[in-house]
Amino acid sequence: MDRSEILLVEYAEAGHVCRAQEHYVRATLSMYLVFSGALVALMATTAIPGAARVWVSFVGFAVGACMWWLVRRHRKIYKAFVDRAKTIEAELHMELYSGSKYSLSMPGEPTAKTMSAFIIGVIAIGFLIAGLYFAYL
Repeated sequence: MDRSEILLVEYAEAGHVCRAQEHYVRATLSMYLVFSGALVALMATTAIPGAARVWVSFVGFAVGACMWWLVRRHRKIYKAFVDRAKTIEAELHMELYSGSKYSLSMPGEPTAKTMSAFIIGVIAIGFLIAGLYFAYL
């Protein structure tokens, strides 16, 4: 097996990892949206005491913080593999990904991963604010 074949195998693996990371980010966002919706529905439809509302809100915040960290981690893994794929493309003189998809996005531009982290962060902060509100109510 020569070097170009090894690089092509590594390139294909990088593509699979990137697609998996995108799937994980979408799944994480979906799970947290369902979880937070359930917590909000629980607090809105059930007569629970104020102290329990505080704890439920802080649980929502804690899970949101974990999910936010997880999405940020997936983003870093994705970026590392994209950078490696671009290096392989440059070495093999091909332009599959960098010539089409990645040349369109600018640095700092919102992506699905950054927007997912933002949405999770906003909801988690909402739970934190609700917990503080219920604590001082």
